[in-house]
Amino acid sequence: MRYYNPNNTPIEWNADIGFRGLPRGNILWGLYGGYDRFRSSTSRYFSQVNAGFEFWFNKVFLGANAYVPVGTKEYDNIDLLGQAFIVSTSIPYQYNIAYNDQHDERVLPGADAELGWDITHGLTVYGGGYYFHHSGFTTVAGPKLRATYTFYRTNRHRLLGLFDRIRFEGLVTHDTPRGTSWFAGIRFTIGLAKQPNPTFGVIRHMADPLRRDINGVSEAFNTEDFLRDSNGDKVNVDRADGSNITIDNAVSDTTAEIVGVIGEQTPSSILDVGDHALTITGGIYNFTIGNHTYGVQAGDNGSITSAVLDPIIEMTGTNDVNIEHLTLSVDSSGDNAIAIVEPTSSLGLLTAARWSIFQEFAYDITPLLRGTLFGIYNPNDKSYVIVPSLSYSVITNLDLYFVAFFFEGAPLTEYGEYGTTIYARIKYSF
Repeated sequence: MRYYNPNNTPIEWNADIGFRGLPRGNILWGLYGGYDRFRSSTSRYFSQVNAGFEFWFNKVFLGANAYVPVGTKEYDNIDLLGQAFIVSTSIPYQYNIAYNDQHDERVLPGADAELGWDITHGLTVYGGGYYFHHSGFTTVAGPKLRATYTFYRTNRHRLLGLFDRIRFEGLVTHDTPRGTSWFAGIRFTIGLAKQPNPTFGVIRHMADPLRRDINGVSEAFNTEDFLRDSNGDKVNVDRADGSNITIDNAVSDTTAEIVGVIGEQTPSSILDVGDHALTITGGIYNFTIGNHTYGVQAGDNGSITSAVLDPIIEMTGTNDVNIEHLTLSVDSSGDNAIAIVEPTSSLGLLTAARWSIFQEFAYDITPLLRGTLFGIYNPNDKSYVIVPSLSYSVITNLDLYFVAFFFEGAPLTEYGEYGTTIYARIKYSF
């Protein structure tokens, strides 16, 4: 029987019952069955029953097990973050975003078997394989190699004065979905009998643990697609690293919907976004498809700096331009990092102000506390929004974030009718 409860999570456990017989001095056989309750890599729980046999003849071992799932065998549409990835295109610097919009997980029926050989009195090696399969899921199959070395109690003296045997063991497996896995351990056996157990021939294997180490949980990403724009075309991503493509070229590329900034980039002239929708990000780009939210690493520690440009980025046009996870900084003589110009709508209706000025200040108050202050001001209609925020790292992987939006302006101006909004977020990463 085994009980496993790491970090107070729901438990894993198994229970087995079996029988071993010794009809002759050089033959040992056994039959057993059991029940397993185990957790997958996505913290889903599965159950299975198993049955197996083993047979020793002199120094040769043969054993096999069969596994049958019971209870909940499959979880459909598991919502996992991060199942999106950048895919290269034929253009060296341009990429698309692919994602999996349905993720299923299932415990598979299967079997394993192995042959063993007593090389020396204490050293035994085993070789075999396993096979788990269900239609629609990746088959889990591959070889396994196991070895044990056992120190036995001799005469009437226990090992270290306490143990009947000390066993070192190791296991290596390899299959396509999970790659190479290994296990190493040590077992201590304390006998209740006053007299030592025999340590010769097959009889010394009477107290060996059962040999079944594999569970077959497989994943299926049933639908893979590309992130597409409103026209049904794949979303293009330019990654500005200053080598394959500069930040100037990436921002001016009218075929790109997303620009990922990698490291610190210095533009050679004011970045004119022009009249097309664009997201410029120095980190993860998030998007939602149905009920699934995905994040893909478009940029990496992105920042755009200049000692002379004022502003660094100028946005003209009627489409949305988003700047996310990106540090912008200019020389102290500069007035602002971003300026936006939006022309009057051809429909003649009231729209956003013709001129808008952006500015952001950020400061690490302590190594764990960071404050930012962001503002947008429209000189024409005198409306503005001020966005202060604080982020605090409470402990490792636990963060608090507070942000407020203060809108001000006359009625019918761009920011005059939104009021005040305050948000608080607690984020735990695992």
